[in-house]
Amino acid sequence: MTGSDVTAALRANYFVGPEYETRTSVDASGFARILVLVMRNDRRSRLFGLRLVDYPASPPTLRFWKPERWDDDKFDFDFTSNGDPNSGTTNSPQGVPTMCIPYHVDYYRGGWHKDCAWLGAEADTLIADLAGNIARRS
Repeated sequence: MTGSDVTAALRANYFVGPEYETRTSVDASGFARILVLVMRNDRRSRLFGLRLVDYPASPPTLRFWKPERWDDDKFDFDFTSNGDPNSGTTNSPQGVPTMCIPYHVDYYRGGWHKDCAWLGAEADTLIADLAGNIARRS
C-alpha cells in the first residue's frame, strides 16, 4: 500500500463517525499525511496528525496540536516541528508532545523504547494498531 492508500484506509476504518473530523493530503515533500480532530462529549478533545515518511520501512511521524488550530486557515501543520506544548499525554525525551504508545518515530528515537519493534513487512498491521491506540486514548 502507498502512504495515500494507508491514510485513506485509516480515515475509512478508524476515524469515522461524529467524533472525528479528518483531512488527508500529500505534503510538498510528497509524503502522505492525515490530520484528525477528535470530539468527546460534544467538545474538541485532541488534534493529531500522522505523516508517512519512508513508509513502510519506517514508522510514521506523530504530532499533536491544540484543537483550536483546526480552524486556523493560516496555521501550518508542520510535522518537522514538535507540535504544541501540552497537547499530547506525555513528552518524549526530546520534548515532543506525544503518547507513549508504539509504532511512531518518537517512540523509538534516542532509544526511548526498544520493545514492539517496527517491522516494515507488518507495517499495515502496526499502523492500524497505532491508530486504534490513539483513538482509545483521545
